[in-house]
Amino acid sequence: MLNNKKKFIGNIIFWICFVIVLIFFYNMFEKYNFNDYEKSEYYSKRTDFIRDSKNKYSKIDSYKLSSNEYNDAIFYKTIKVEKNTPYKVTCMVKTNNIETQKNSSNAGANISIIDTTEKSKSITGTSDWQKIELLFDSKNREEIKIGFRLRRI
Repeated sequence: MLNNKKKFIGNIIFWICFVIVLIFFYNMFEKYNFNDYEKSEYYSKRTDFIRDSKNKYSKIDSYKLSSNEYNDAIFYKTIKVEKNTPYKVTCMVKTNNIETQKNSSNAGANISIIDTTEKSKSITGTSDWQKIELLFDSKNREEIKIGFRLRRI
């Protein structure tokens, strides 16, 4: 009888530990799951890329890029587009103390198309959630790499 109690308590402890480990790994997955977005940065390991469940615009976790050093970092995704078609990409951005070395319209948080100069307006400093938009024409392209960029130069 005592042996059965020990087995029962051992099983309960095992399952509690198992559930705790599952919750931990699920939270890590949610924090670092970028939904097919890739991440890139000019200087490696200077920028943190995470999914933020605390500071978000809607019910969906936000994408967060943070860096205390000067860098050029981006979450991007390759998407298919139709040739010679106008597109509009919109997102909500919140900034916190984005400082730049140069007074440049290229610095700050923006929407960008990789390997081009096409980008939205850039936001620097500290601001609450605001909408930014990128209007572009696909020209002769069938796909583009579009991303959400933090450029501290």
